Amino acid sequence: IRARPVAGDVQIAKRFLSQIQPFIWRRTLDYTVMDDMKKMLRCPPQNNEWLGYNLKIGKNGIRQIEFFTHVLQLVAGGREPSLRQHQTAPALRALAKFDWIKSGQADSLIAAYHKLRRTEHRIQMLADSQTMISFAPHLAVLPGLAIIATVLGLNLTGDGLRDHLDPRLRRRR
Repeated sequence: IRARPVAGDVQIAKRFLSQIQPFIWRRTLDYTVMDDMKKMLRCPPQNNEWLGYNLKIGKNGIRQIEFFTHVLQLVAGGREPSLRQHQTAPALRALAKFDWIKSGQADSLIAAYHKLRRTEHRIQMLADSQTMISFAPHLAVLPGLAIIATVLGLNLTGDGLRDHLDPRLRRRR
């Protein structure tokens, strides 16, 4: 869904991507594929504590929003080329435009996605690491969360940052 040429012979890459389009954007889907997608959408249960929560792969996290979007794109994109978006926010807007989700749902998911991405990037910046995406013990203490809130431009305590992020992360689909 997101593949695009970034290096090497761009013309060969474009030609390859155009040749595989019928395999990506199918007009009909096998029901076993649909069952597999349903299983993948179910996230394993996670505790409700912030310590160790992973913004990227945790419940209602970045990957779950992306996967939800991709599943709907794969289901409907074979018949509607406008749904074949590379980025999550435009894809969600297109899904709402074609009534696959409600406009309010798209807005809510886009807002949550941007909030989580922004928070993830600030945590990575503070930890000086690309892979640091969870509230690990040394960042989950109140001073650590307060610093993250400050870097996000929010005048919040550690508990305030948790409250700021909590509604989206605890929501059920």
